[in-house]
Amino acid sequence: MAVAAVDLSRLDHAGPAEREGILRTFAESCASRGLVKVTGHGIPKARLNELFRWFFDFPDAVKRTAPRPRKGPNRGYIAVGGEKLSGISGYMKGIRNPVVCNDVKESFDAGPAYDKVHPTPWPVGPRCQEFRHFMEDFLEDCLMVHHDLLHLLEEALGLNHQELTLRCSAGNGVVRITHYPPMPAAQLRTGSTYRISEHTDVGILTLLFQDSVGGLEVERQDNSAEFVPVESFCVNEMIVNCGDTLQRWTANYLRSANHRVTYPQGLGGK
Repeated sequence: MAVAAVDLSRLDHAGPAEREGILRTFAESCASRGLVKVTGHGIPKARLNELFRWFFDFPDAVKRTAPRPRKGPNRGYIAVGGEKLSGISGYMKGIRNPVVCNDVKESFDAGPAYDKVHPTPWPVGPRCQEFRHFMEDFLEDCLMVHHDLLHLLEEALGLNHQELTLRCSAGNGVVRITHYPPMPAAQLRTGSTYRISEHTDVGILTLLFQDSVGGLEVERQDNSAEFVPVESFCVNEMIVNCGDTLQRWTANYLRSANHRVTYPQGLGGK
C-alpha cells in the first residue's frame, strides 16, 4: 500500500496553491488510510539514531529498577511477555475475534517531567540520569510536532484555530521506545505470536519512527482484516497514525489506524 507523504518544511515557503495541496494530502490520507508519512518535521536524524541506542543496552538488572506501575497510564519498563495488546477487545480496538497472542517485545514509556500525578519511574544506574534528560527532552520535541500537526488538521478541515489543540490535556503525552529481541522467524508466521498484536491507539495522533528493517503492517480501511506493510526508508521518516480519540472528535471522518508489527516481508530466516 502506497502511503501518502508530506514534507512539512515546504510549508515555510509554499504559495497558497501548494500549501492547500499539502494540507489536502495530509487530511485525505488520514481519512482514507488512518495514517500519513511526514518528513521535514524538524527532529534531526542524529537525534533519532541516538534514541534507538538508548535504554535497551542497559543490563536487565538496571532496566528492572523502573517497573511499570500496576495502575495508571503507561510509565516505566515492561519486560518481554508483560503486555498482550490482543487481550483488548471491542470494535474501536479493531479486534473482531479476540484471540490472545504473545507479544514478543520489551518497552519503556516516559511521561512529561511536569506530570506529578503519574510520575515516570526512571532506571537507576550508570548513565541513567543522562537517559532521563534525553527522554524528557525528546518527548517535548514530539509534543511540539504533535501540536503543529493538529493545527494543520484544523486548517485542512476548516476548523477554528485551536479547536483540536485546546482539547488536549497537559501531561497526557508519552514517549515509548520498543525493542524486539531475537526469536525464530517461524514463530512469527504461526499467527499466534507477533512483535505487537493487532490494535488501534486510544489517543489522538501517534508519531512513529522505525528503522529500515520494517515489520509494521496496517489494516486497509476499505477491506477489513487485510493488512499491508508500511515501510520506512530512512529513520527520520515519521509515520503518523490517527487514534481512536481523533476518530471520535471528527465523527469518524479521520480514521483510526488498526496496525500490528510482525515479521518483515521479504526477509529470510527460520
